[in-house]
Amino acid sequence: MKVMNGSSRITTPDNSSIWVDKYAPRIASEILGNSDAVSKVMNWLSIWTGGRIPEKRAILLFGPTGTGKTSLVYAIASESGYEVVEINASDKRDRETLRRLIGSSSSLGSLFSEIKGRILLIDEVDGLSGDEDRGGVSAIIETIKETRNPIILTANDKWDSKIRSLHSHCLSIETRRIIVSTVVNALSKICRKEGIRPNVEALKIIADHSNGDLRSAINDLQAFAEGKREISVDDVNGLSARRDRVKGIFEGLREMFQADTFRKALYSIESLDIDHDMLIQWVYENIPREFTNPSELSQAFDALSRADIFLGRIKRSQDWGLLSYVYELMSAGVALARTTSQRRFVSYSFPNYIRGLSATRARRGALREVCLKIGSRTHTSTREILHEYLPTVRTIMENSANMAGRMIKWFDLNEEDIDAITGGKKIKVVKEKKAKTPDKKKTKNKEKPKQAKQTLLF
Repeated sequence: MKVMNGSSRITTPDNSSIWVDKYAPRIASEILGNSDAVSKVMNWLSIWTGGRIPEKRAILLFGPTGTGKTSLVYAIASESGYEVVEINASDKRDRETLRRLIGSSSSLGSLFSEIKGRILLIDEVDGLSGDEDRGGVSAIIETIKETRNPIILTANDKWDSKIRSLHSHCLSIETRRIIVSTVVNALSKICRKEGIRPNVEALKIIADHSNGDLRSAINDLQAFAEGKREISVDDVNGLSARRDRVKGIFEGLREMFQADTFRKALYSIESLDIDHDMLIQWVYENIPREFTNPSELSQAFDALSRADIFLGRIKRSQDWGLLSYVYELMSAGVALARTTSQRRFVSYSFPNYIRGLSATRARRGALREVCLKIGSRTHTSTREILHEYLPTVRTIMENSANMAGRMIKWFDLNEEDIDAITGGKKIKVVKEKKAKTPDKKKTKNKEKPKQAKQTLLF
């Protein structure tokens, strides 16, 4: 979770080497191509500023990637004197985590005395997925109903089935792809500020193939302009081939490992339809297949480990501005580790880590059920049971049939639970079973029947 006043997220032209951040809009009038969305957001925010609560306490800001949804929020917050608290919904997945974070964020006061209020920005709300995020949307709805601060949600796809229940609670505002002429004008201004002679035809090619994604166009411009004072049509002619389609993972890996420049390596993974967590596993699995020289192998793994460090920092701090470093290190950092070895055909492999997770999914699910049963009796967390209790329970079950029987009864375990604990190993279990009660007249002066024991094999 990030907390900052609106202007602190906006970089000035002198304090960032990444052009997307360097030339991000600082006020509403600098936002390109979505004047209608800007007007609607500002009108809605003015109701909050006036001390009233609008009919819809939240906005769902939706539109394709790169249309400036997040930048719009920060620019308007900066101009209106608001602080922004940003939470990435796709990373904070479960109901309790989301409810705790957004609940506290929607009720706390501002950290800065000069700030009028705070906007709670829940980014990538359509990134919530399936069973892992069960209850996440309901936690957001609860917060919207109770909030005393403006809430803005962003999503790429408004009609995603996972977030349809949010529609009735939000004012939906669309951001549209930016037209080519607007993108070209924006790129021309950046060129002039960077001391680069703009070639209109080259800029049109970049704009055409950005498909209305201004962020992508600026990234392309910076890549092509590196170390140059002019960009020619020849420099950007290869762009269309890279953007025409989404590459398969094997083709993307081959292009990345074979790349001999920073730009080629980075672009090779740009069109891959795969997230960064999965991609880093693919690269990790196939580095030893691609590099045989020990020195190159070491440098490649060093670059990948640095990418993993940045990814960990992103997940802890929610500073997604670091994501560009992750992609650069896992692509160009790895590819340019090659210094002497020859490029050759390599048969790439599916990550063993992912294959292992798939193979053990059923057992991990069964172990979770066991942990829930044991936890209901011991009032202990699933994590503690899994790492501290289960090894002891397993040892007892394998060595004491009497104790195994008592634990099975106490924790209400079934055969599937026992298999999950023992890993399928057969164990002997002694279950206590009450003997049949004889006729009361015949046993009036006799001792009570003793418990009978039954030995079972699981």
